[in-house]
Amino acid sequence: MSACTDIKGYSRPMPIGGELGIQTGEYWAFRPGTALPLQRALILNPGLHYEASIRIRLIDDPAVVELWTTRAKLPCKWVDLEEYLRSHPDVPRGYPQTPEPPAQPDPGAVRLAFTANELRSIVHDEVIHALGSRKVAYTLKEAAIATGVSVSMIQAAVKMNRLVAHYAGTKPLFTPDALRAWVDSLPDEPWKITYR
Repeated sequence: MSACTDIKGYSRPMPIGGELGIQTGEYWAFRPGTALPLQRALILNPGLHYEASIRIRLIDDPAVVELWTTRAKLPCKWVDLEEYLRSHPDVPRGYPQTPEPPAQPDPGAVRLAFTANELRSIVHDEVIHALGSRKVAYTLKEAAIATGVSVSMIQAAVKMNRLVAHYAGTKPLFTPDALRAWVDSLPDEPWKITYR
């Protein structure tokens, strides 16, 4: 460890943190760049010698937790900031505008976001009500639209004899009563898997 001389000429060991005497727990002004204003920084680790990197925590910037810096970016103690700014007119004084917090949502507003289960339940209810129209017969595509399921699901129900199809030539047709009975046989909560 090098030595330094005090006012009376006595030789004493150099303090931890070098001649500037940066100590853990002190608040110093941190200058991140030439175009940015000074920020308040808490010294966490001053290093063991003058050229050592210094660990700091920026107090006013929650985005930066801790960082390592050099002594050149710590021009003065925070309590001496006004004096430093008077002697250095080139240092920016203005602080960047803080963004305004986002507006709180109105609790009385209509909620438009739905979970997948809520949407499935809504579709299931709409399917039951959509079958209320009086139509003599539905084609395969019309039956899929009216019930809210895919064409392949209706074809699978026909193959497993859960849905009765009447054929006009090779074209399957479904009566509203058959579709309504098939929809009623489906589980009330379509998102839950049922094994039969």
